[in-house]
Amino acid sequence: MLAKFGWNIHTLAYVLTCAVVLTGVLGIYAYLNFPRQLSENRAGGSRAQLFAELYTLDREGRDIAHHCHAAVNTAVKSSIERTTIGGGVLDQLLGRDRSMLLEETEESTGGGRLTVNRDQQAVIDYVSNRVTRADKRVETANLESLVLILCRRQAVLRRIRRDIRLHAWLKVWLYFHVPLTIALIVALIAHILTTFLYW
Repeated sequence: MLAKFGWNIHTLAYVLTCAVVLTGVLGIYAYLNFPRQLSENRAGGSRAQLFAELYTLDREGRDIAHHCHAAVNTAVKSSIERTTIGGGVLDQLLGRDRSMLLEETEESTGGGRLTVNRDQQAVIDYVSNRVTRADKRVETANLESLVLILCRRQAVLRRIRRDIRLHAWLKVWLYFHVPLTIALIVALIAHILTTFLYW
């Protein structure tokens, strides 16, 4: 006798089987591709090495910015302090960047306005625009060095965010697949028992 679809344990077992198969296929794809992508993204290193490189660049950026105009110093320091990495689940899965930057005008001291600094592009543009307006050769050299450091920092942050995003997708898959599999096992046991006992 065939079971009919409806609000019963047999339909639940069928639906869970389909869900486990679907998430299993997605898991095969993820585990065939993501580890390779993670390895390429880290260039054979680890996430800790990426963060170590970021901290080194932050320190170098602060040191050089300290010898630049006060507005540049404020912009660079604030961009470092207001850099966001990770965030909530959706931010990690989508690789969102909510970094900000405090731009100080020439006249103001201690004030300024917060600007979106997504992908660190705003601070790079801000410092780059100052290079052509620099008065002294030393200041120009400092600003050019600062632009290089900020560009390297941007590249490292991209790699860190990609690393976090790939890991987040793997975790989300596990959070769906494992509970669904356990629920399927329970539903199958119940299905078998009810079939033998009542049919």
